[in-house]
Amino acid sequence: MKKLIVNPKFLLKLVIAIRLIYWKLFILQVVTKLIIENMIKYHEDCLNNKRIFLAGNEQLLQKKKIGIFVSRTIPLNIIVPSEKFLLSLSELPYVFMGGWHSPFERRILKKLLSADKEAIFFTSKGIKNQSLYKYFTKAITRKRLLIVSLLLEMGKVTLDNSIKRNEMVADIAEHNLFIFINRGGNLENLFNKLLGQNRVPLVFNHSANSVFLKKGKPISLENFKEILL
Repeated sequence: MKKLIVNPKFLLKLVIAIRLIYWKLFILQVVTKLIIENMIKYHEDCLNNKRIFLAGNEQLLQKKKIGIFVSRTIPLNIIVPSEKFLLSLSELPYVFMGGWHSPFERRILKKLLSADKEAIFFTSKGIKNQSLYKYFTKAITRKRLLIVSLLLEMGKVTLDNSIKRNEMVADIAEHNLFIFINRGGNLENLFNKLLGQNRVPLVFNHSANSVFLKKGKPISLENFKEILL
């Protein structure tokens, strides 16, 4: 059996060619990203007497909006039914709005945008610091997404910024929907603040929310159209 002899010069040329292809593709991706980011301009505006920064389809702010709130420590047994509920709810003529900060919320946001639904992403970072993921840029170019921030530049997410962001979302939304509230957390404070303003929050009807269902308005697949239409 003959041994396969490979010319070292050929191997060297092959390695160089592969590296050149890799770097060309890398440079192409970087240039494409820069072109897209340059197309997506941000500008300053005023909302509820507060300075905000916007990037994307500003007309979404003029539509009926539902503020979505989910504690980061969401129990496993509520994930599947609440996801099904939110995707059904997205068929109504409302724009979903929120911070979309947890893995669960990001998955919902991706599914909404991939289904050509409209959404408002209210970031706790500065508008200049918010990463433009591929699905973000695609949705913005299709006028399906608006990114909003109270800050021009802030790379780090802070608790204070997140609280202010959530309060702004709650202020400008026609309805506020709490999918899950962690007891003693910031969302419970926001929930109680809305009650104090005589604005009854919507609460996803699940046993994990039993305490808050008594104070808010329970909502589920059975009654969401009746409540929101």
